[in-house]
Amino acid sequence: MLRKLLITVLILGAAWWLWQLLEGESWRPVGQDEDRKAPVVFQLDNGESTLTDVQMEATVVSAEGEACGGTTGMDCHPALYCDYDPTTEDLRGVCVNTVVDSERVCEKENDPVCGLLLGQKMGFGSHCEAERHGAEILYSGFCKADSAVAGSCTAPLRGIDRCEKQFTGVFFNPDTGACERGAVLGCTAELPFTTTQACEAACL
Repeated sequence: MLRKLLITVLILGAAWWLWQLLEGESWRPVGQDEDRKAPVVFQLDNGESTLTDVQMEATVVSAEGEACGGTTGMDCHPALYCDYDPTTEDLRGVCVNTVVDSERVCEKENDPVCGLLLGQKMGFGSHCEAERHGAEILYSGFCKADSAVAGSCTAPLRGIDRCEKQFTGVFFNPDTGACERGAVLGCTAELPFTTTQACEAACL
């Protein structure tokens, strides 16, 4: 009788252990629960939809005004934008909030526009989104390089869209009356001139 009872207990124990494995709650020593990292959830109401990023590993992100990109290896909180600085050696930037009208809600639209924000050509999903971020709307459609900029003495250096890629070129600065070399960041860029000699020949 005792032997049958022991066998029954062993069978029930094995069944319970198998059920725990199937449920994803495998056995772990007492006191290790506090070492498990809970999901980190970021929610961003950007006027189009709610962005939810669930990560099983805790992720540290930069807040507004903190460093991002470059060798920092830091990303901005999803509600912020990394304003890269092309003058720094590793192209690091600062997290900024570009939303100027947080109460405005934009409907989902497939009507892209190219806007000017922070001196950069940037694409937005709609006119509403561009205005919500305080961008100057340049034209409808995706951003592209303007071929008329090449050789222009009035056009500035300008990056296009958001990529951590540096472009260097030369532009004529009307304030100083001189041709100056500079750098911008983007996926591509508008560069009036590639050499100082070419700029001086055209603009001085």
